[in-house]
Amino acid sequence: MTAWPTAGRTVVEWTPREGLPVVEDWLSAEEVSRWHRQIAPSGLRWAAARCWVRARLAVRLGCDPRSVPISVDAQGRPRLDGALRSGDLNISHTDSVLVLAVSAERVGVDVEEPPPVDEDLLVLARVVATPAELEQLRAVEPAGRASAFQRWWVRKEAVLKADGSGFLRDPRLVHVGVTQVQAPEPWVVTDLGELRDASSTLAWPRTLLATASPRPVPVDPPQVVRSGHRTPPVC
Repeated sequence: MTAWPTAGRTVVEWTPREGLPVVEDWLSAEEVSRWHRQIAPSGLRWAAARCWVRARLAVRLGCDPRSVPISVDAQGRPRLDGALRSGDLNISHTDSVLVLAVSAERVGVDVEEPPPVDEDLLVLARVVATPAELEQLRAVEPAGRASAFQRWWVRKEAVLKADGSGFLRDPRLVHVGVTQVQAPEPWVVTDLGELRDASSTLAWPRTLLATASPRPVPVDPPQVVRSGHRTPPVC
């Protein structure tokens, strides 16, 4: 069994979303209801993602996927109940990949693909950036603005998700910095750069990853691993 990370350590597992199976028996009644309330194919993709999350957590907890004590808080943030109340998890995804972060401490994770080439990033930033972040983004040469925006946003959303408020909190009030990175207390942001497949020299489509954890600085940088998904865990 793969153990739960010890204090000061975070593990980030990821998988391509294509081909993720749905095992309805692994899902709670509430999760099945959420699946069927969504419009196809979004509901099926959400159910497949939750099955993968349950399978990966089951490996660490040494139980059947259906027995993983996962629930959501009042803000809709996933959490573990029972004996692992002190442990934390966070989930992120793009259209292409799914990411799960697990830690002994509070953790936030975000994964982002490049912004659309026709997006006016300065207009978008006005509704999500602090005044200082907006000025930093304006100062970036147009040719490098999309890359700067992507790196900034993946860090910022990791903080919002670690905080637990997500977009219930105005992102214009949370400063992490575009070119001058300064995560707000009590968070430490780790920019993990491009998501890479160990079996390939190519980045998974130019996708960036970041985590946020509480200070003091974590013992080790987060470990990032690609996880399989086709074989149920043996517990």
